[in-house]
Amino acid sequence: MLADIVVFDGLDELDALGPYEILRRAGQLSIDFSVRLVTHTGQRSVCAASGLTFETDGTFIPGEAEIGHRRRWRLERPLETGSVGGVPKG
Repeated sequence: MLADIVVFDGLDELDALGPYEILRRAGQLSIDFSVRLVTHTGQRSVCAASGLTFETDGTFIPGEAEIGHRRRWRLERPLETGSVGGVPKG
């Protein structure tokens, strides 16, 4: 499974890097899971609100990742029966 977190200049670092660290750790525990930091514009680096600069992994392509995250945990994945936010219960 692939998760994309869309980032942009001026974002609050925790809105992207917090979920990134959690999902990256999930990827370390699962063979079939990875997470990327992507932009809509294709820029190679992003400067966050506090001045932290970090590199991105590429350009966001709709439908390429099974999970997409942008600002405040809005998951771009249809909810499934028996799930919370698109993530199966249990």
